[in-house]
Amino acid sequence: MADGAIVTDYLNITNNGPATITVTYNRNSAGTHSIFNNSSNEVRLYQGTDGDGGQITIGISAGYIMENVEITTSTNTGLSVNGAESDESSVVTAPLADLTSFYLKNVGTGQVRMSNIKIGYSLSGTGVPDPDPATSVTVSSEGGVTTLKNGRTLQLSAVVLPNTADPSVTWSSSDNNIATVDAEGLVTGVNPGSVTITATSTTPGISGSVTLTVEEAVILDGWETFENHGLTGTSYVSGSYQGDFVQISYAKGRKDEGYNIDGKSLMLGDSAGYIEFTLENGISYIEFEWMKAYTGAGNRGLKVLINGIVDGETALKDENGVIQTFSHTFATPYSGSTVVRIQNATSKQVTIDNIGWVNGPEVTFGTLTSIEVNSDEVNKEYYNGDTIDLSGLLVTAYDEHGNSKIVTDLVTTTPAAGYVFSEADATNGMKAIEVSYTEGGVTRSSSFTVNVTQLTLPTDVVVTIGDTYTGANDSSSAITLSSDIVGIFTSTPTTLLTSVIVQEDEIGQGSRVYYAGVNNSVSDIQPLKLGSGSGKGNIKLVFDDQINISKVTLYAARKTTSGTNVTLQVNNADVQTIGTSGVADPKFAAYVFEGVFYNEIIIRNNTNIAAYLYGLDIEYTTYEEDALAFANDILTGSGANAAGNCSAILNELEAKYEALSELAKLEFETAPGEVFASARARFEYLKAWVALNGGSAVGNNKTATESASSNVIVATIIGATGLAFVAGYYFINKKRRIN
Repeated sequence: MADGAIVTDYLNITNNGPATITVTYNRNSAGTHSIFNNSSNEVRLYQGTDGDGGQITIGISAGYIMENVEITTSTNTGLSVNGAESDESSVVTAPLADLTSFYLKNVGTGQVRMSNIKIGYSLSGTGVPDPDPATSVTVSSEGGVTTLKNGRTLQLSAVVLPNTADPSVTWSSSDNNIATVDAEGLVTGVNPGSVTITATSTTPGISGSVTLTVEEAVILDGWETFENHGLTGTSYVSGSYQGDFVQISYAKGRKDEGYNIDGKSLMLGDSAGYIEFTLENGISYIEFEWMKAYTGAGNRGLKVLINGIVDGETALKDENGVIQTFSHTFATPYSGSTVVRIQNATSKQVTIDNIGWVNGPEVTFGTLTSIEVNSDEVNKEYYNGDTIDLSGLLVTAYDEHGNSKIVTDLVTTTPAAGYVFSEADATNGMKAIEVSYTEGGVTRSSSFTVNVTQLTLPTDVVVTIGDTYTGANDSSSAITLSSDIVGIFTSTPTTLLTSVIVQEDEIGQGSRVYYAGVNNSVSDIQPLKLGSGSGKGNIKLVFDDQINISKVTLYAARKTTSGTNVTLQVNNADVQTIGTSGVADPKFAAYVFEGVFYNEIIIRNNTNIAAYLYGLDIEYTTYEEDALAFANDILTGSGANAAGNCSAILNELEAKYEALSELAKLEFETAPGEVFASARARFEYLKAWVALNGGSAVGNNKTATESASSNVIVATIIGATGLAFVAGYYFINKKRRIN
């Protein structure tokens, strides 16, 4: 038909299958053939002879019946619908009496020009039209999984296109001895091997398939499905529950938020998130499924720690919606009581599910020969007056056969748990903690050290978040640190704040102060008063030791019109002043302090005018991020530009190393992976080369024989630091890139 002549909006087919409009026409006369007038989007029927002018027939496909027609004309000298009398109206309507076709004919003395033909129709009694033939079938599994163990199942789905085709398929397996598939697409592994599962549509010759690998199943001694975790909130929390086989503990965990793998899963928030359990019979094999949570960019992964030591880690992946599988056989199986921890390897969210394991070898523990103390998770920094805390202490006992077992619950220490460090301990600084264990009449001991620092206690009040402090304050009433301290944070996660040390009195609630010049909405916040008097109003905020604070922003005001300045200080950063000019009283501004604060900041008011703290922001990195940044600096930053300037570059890198927190240093020294291993090797090579050559570039002032001799000596030095010979040889022969 001519463009626009039939209104397509009106032909709205809502059931499965298309409705086809068929148009035929009779010639108007021997000399005129065209019924189109596309310049005006009309169908034109010319005048004939003896009432026999131009004619068109319109039909609809099987399965539909017509009910009525409405024709809009611009010129009409006489239009007949299905042989009815001539009608010269501008809009001609006619019932179609359940017809499947009708005709329009010019029976007048001039032209009939039609701009719209609207047809009403409905389903006929013959039923729904046949579906379209299928053109493709796509077979997939949730998360793109293509492997399964024999005896396990995997659900497949099939999508048939186009959408108007019959969606039903028939499932089949290329080898039922490897895997079978039922009518719903559920595959069951039977024996190891490769198998093709096919979904065939009702359209002949149209099918889709997927190739699966069936692996030999490991017979598990226990597993955890997380169906019992009971978490319902959206906050990250720590807790424990009775799992399928063992008691499960978790930190920085929450419900899966829809990023689940199989039923319930557990989401770990960041690098501090983990799940942990103890296996009394050791472990020789572990497997689990995991998946990236949320769709933000960034690699995700997990690492497996056995008795506090990393012994396995997943690949890092950034794949939305893909279920990852991990299995690991331990090179040396663990026997006896064994602590298994699966920890988030990055700062991004990840979900975990379906952990399975195989026990370690059954052993009979012989005569006690030694014990090994792992104090990595124990607090080693104390002030006099602090109580020793041995949480996280792990002790492994060994017999004459090399068998081991965890004996944490049977350990005695000197000084014992509950001991309060004295000023004498602080004077000594480093204090040895001796650990002993007795079995079968044999006692063995080991030790580790902690550092005790002198602290004047009378002016310090340590307050845990949520407690009430009853020191001096403006309103003569107690302040609740959970609302008044935590309430001053603007964007910093308050979960990072672990405690507050009120170092001086004059900390209290301040009355609401209206100020001008910056952001008047803050006037609705109850401020925290940092009291007047030099050395007064000092508080220490202690944060999670996993972070390193690099920038602190204070939002503060002075409540005075006297023109006197108020000065504030964060740790040892430069004093900044709430000035007397530039804004109307009371003065308010944001004050930025940058430096290396680690996880503690001390806010001081250094004048005799009270300051009012409205807001606090901190910027920070995790110790893992700091360690990785330092490693990359060695490999691609400062360390990559050492040629001819080794000594200066080494000094720069050593200064950066010393600026790291202790946790960041430990991460750099012990973290697995190629980046850290290469960075440690490069760092040690620089040290060795500078020690031998005073920073001179190899070959700059040496003969070939002398250079070769230097290589041997450097290799000896590197070997003494514990590097592998191959790594040492590599770095020696890449010397010109470093020096």
